[in-house]
Amino acid sequence: MPWTPLQAFEPSLKGKLIRFKSFFNGENLNVLNNRNAAKNVQVPPGAVGICYSVTGGTIFIGFSKDLKTPPAFTVSPTSLAFTTKITINDIGKLEIDSVKSPGAYYLEDGTFVVRILNGEDVYIEGNPAKLSITYSQLIERAATVYGESSHNHNVNSKEEVYAIASVLKKNPKVLAYGKLGAAAEDLKHKKDLERNARFMKVAIGAVLNSVQNKMDYSNGASYWDGPEQSHVEDDTFKDAKYEYHINTMGWRISDDHYESWKKNISNNARFGSNYFKTPKEKYAPDNFGGYRNKDMIRRVSTAQHGLSIFWKEASIPKPKTP
Repeated sequence: MPWTPLQAFEPSLKGKLIRFKSFFNGENLNVLNNRNAAKNVQVPPGAVGICYSVTGGTIFIGFSKDLKTPPAFTVSPTSLAFTTKITINDIGKLEIDSVKSPGAYYLEDGTFVVRILNGEDVYIEGNPAKLSITYSQLIERAATVYGESSHNHNVNSKEEVYAIASVLKKNPKVLAYGKLGAAAEDLKHKKDLERNARFMKVAIGAVLNSVQNKMDYSNGASYWDGPEQSHVEDDTFKDAKYEYHINTMGWRISDDHYESWKKNISNNARFGSNYFKTPKEKYAPDNFGGYRNKDMIRRVSTAQHGLSIFWKEASIPKPKTP
């Protein structure tokens, strides 16, 4: 078991194993609960205890009967054979177990390393700071990213999944049909190590990138659309499956985003050269549902990756005819 010198008394020590580098003669706090207990506890070098409480400059450590067998964590010090307290003055006598805390550990690119004790905390390997997402949330969001990506159309674009993950972090309520699709379910039901050999790993890396506020491949987008939105050339608002945003929202696509979106979709075997029909710019032809978007452009492109295009919100009125 690896040990490192203890550097500070912090609340996070609770539940951690502590080893003594040198002899320590301490007060046996269990004497308060057991009249027959020795008043002092002689702690030899190599003794291992567990920190069960931290109060300011003092930590409280409990031991098993032989002082060397690591005791199980308990919040009840009376169940430990011996307990003692140590002040900050004796910190040089102590080492801490540097084994990873319970949780899931990944490399930055989404490669799974290990999960300890089914812990929900998520860490980047080599960084002791836990991320602001639980393991369950990570897998759920990565499944949505994976399900929404062009992987379903045999296009594996790192930039696309990283952009989708950034949008989901910024706008978690955005509508994502892929969340319930077969690809998303596949990711959720794969074992951790199985995901490493698949594009699923990249989807996990995308979520890790977003929660650490690293590069945003969406360029600040709040929404994205897939290739199905590029097929509409008339004023259709909705069919049985999709709402068509070119008509319900109105949009403006930059020249480079338009050309790359058209090229990527037209070159994809699933869609082909005759599928892409949408114009580069269009004002919403009428109000739809609860929207009040007639003669407005509500979405402007920010990025294009894979078969997806990314949008920021806008409020651009149609110029009035003189």
